[in-house]
Amino acid sequence: MVTRNEFETARTNLEKIRVYFSGHRMWHVPADGAEAMTRLQRNAHTIAGQMLGAGAPEDVPLPPDGEALPEREFDAVKLERFARYLEQLSRWFAVVDREAAGELLGPLLAESSALARALDGIAERNGIGEAPASQEIHVGSERPTPNPAEAVPVPDVAPLVLDPGSGEPLLVDVGDGKHELAPAVQERLDAFIHDAGLTMGGGERRRFERDVCRWIEAIPHGQRLVINLSGLTGVVKPYPLYRAAEPVEPAD
Repeated sequence: MVTRNEFETARTNLEKIRVYFSGHRMWHVPADGAEAMTRLQRNAHTIAGQMLGAGAPEDVPLPPDGEALPEREFDAVKLERFARYLEQLSRWFAVVDREAAGELLGPLLAESSALARALDGIAERNGIGEAPASQEIHVGSERPTPNPAEAVPVPDVAPLVLDPGSGEPLLVDVGDGKHELAPAVQERLDAFIHDAGLTMGGGERRRFERDVCRWIEAIPHGQRLVINLSGLTGVVKPYPLYRAAEPVEPAD
């Protein structure tokens, strides 16, 4: 059974990582660290979504950014270590009873959301990922520090529910232990993205589908995956949560 101490350890580690990237928000990402930075950004948003799905208050105040250190370059090996930890943490949160965190849900959401905000800023300044076309690309020493993101309203869209107990295949085996979304799930995901008004480029869409595959693979026994929307970090983004599967009514 998960303990309060485990949640407190997760919160402390998120705080340390958040403080690091907040202080290093003006640093440059080397070419061999871009993929790790993208994974860091994605998993920080995933963890924030997991806390929201567990019932964390959406109006939790985010910790402010500290003083930014002078510009230098990240160590790609260190970025990879951070990325692996956040991946492990998001997978852990996917399978434990997050509601057991109780009053720590708010602090966990605050730390993960502030971390996502810091990573978003670093990714944008380095031209990593699929930044919105309206965002200006800054170069040289004149790059400004972005203002903290404010929550935005989300579209009134029904969540996408994927239940492995429904009899519908959710994944298809493509060999070498890898999976892809089943065609029917692809169609439902297309409809969800369209109804939510989400704009995804080709690369971003492929990364999102890989995330959905991982979320499906991590569905705990007797539960189902629910994909909902959050605007807490200033951009409408999908996030996963798990809910107990509805009991099947016996046939008459």
